[in-house]
Amino acid sequence: MRLLLLSFLFVHTLSAQTDSLPTASTDTSKVYEAFDVDKPPVFPGGENEMLKFIAKNIQYPQLAREKGTQGSVICEAVVEKDGRLSNIRIYRDIGDGCGGELVRVIGLMPVWEPGEKQGNQVRVRQVIAARFKLEGGKSKKKSKN
Repeated sequence: MRLLLLSFLFVHTLSAQTDSLPTASTDTSKVYEAFDVDKPPVFPGGENEMLKFIAKNIQYPQLAREKGTQGSVICEAVVEKDGRLSNIRIYRDIGDGCGGELVRVIGLMPVWEPGEKQGNQVRVRQVIAARFKLEGGKSKKKSKN
């Protein structure tokens, strides 16, 4: 069984429900939403390259595979002024290690091209969602979309 990542979303204005990773930013300047900047942050090479990066690095958690857990996980992070990602958090999880796995992979991402507002680099909240789906066979557990 392998993971199919069917969709990634960049959405706005979500608040986190879990603690951030130790990579929290010390920058206290305003964090903008993606719709509120002139130029949103970009993964190196664009969205298709990001999808390839995630597909290459993500591993379907063993417990989730055994339980047949499927569905969407939503995480958010702040793209800092220098393009680093900080404050990676799980917004919506399906359990059995899927949320933690997406957080781990996001933490491995290279430096992004930062967002801009009025010609200045700014901090921007970026939301990344992934659908965890098992190939072949039905889920033992009802999927949480």
